[in-house]
Amino acid sequence: EEELRKAQHWDLACEEFVRLSKLNGHGRSELPSWQRVNGAQNFDPQQLAILKQLCEWRDRTAQKLAKPPFKILDDRRMVALVQAKPTNSRQLEGLLTENQRRRFSSDIVTAIKRGGTASPVSRPRPVRARHAFIHRANALGQLRKDLGKKMHLESDIVLPKSWLQDIAEKDPHTLEELAPLMPDSPWRLAHFGEQILAAIH
Repeated sequence: EEELRKAQHWDLACEEFVRLSKLNGHGRSELPSWQRVNGAQNFDPQQLAILKQLCEWRDRTAQKLAKPPFKILDDRRMVALVQAKPTNSRQLEGLLTENQRRRFSSDIVTAIKRGGTASPVSRPRPVRARHAFIHRANALGQLRKDLGKKMHLESDIVLPKSWLQDIAEKDPHTLEELAPLMPDSPWRLAHFGEQILAAIH
């Protein structure tokens, strides 16, 4: 606290602590867990259906056991399971740890079978970014980089990426319109608000 106050960053730090305590910041772009598995980019629609079932099982189990999902089953093993499509617990050898096999083999095989008979799943097609949106996002990116360098801070602390995307998308014209896009951040709004509006216009 003493160091932050000396650097005149205390109020900004408090805002950032609040933001970080709320669901990893704020995420209009938060994707379902099956769309965030590393290594599944080239899966076909039926493989994605299996992956979706496995992810839903993993999320439920993680919540029940109060553990992060990767502690239940990491992405690398998840991808290997989808590719192998084991139909019984014996075929899980080499794909899971002994503890995972003992605790979860039945649930995992059930999820894989369910995914294999479910309707194929497709990834949503990314919406082509509009020309004006790209220009606003680039301008905000440069602004937060410049401010971060000037203040000796990471640019994401000056303006978190999710906020940058919201602002570029909504295109606010006044501080009143900007405020809801920077929730719980009166300090940042007061110190950066006018510069943000100037940058995107």
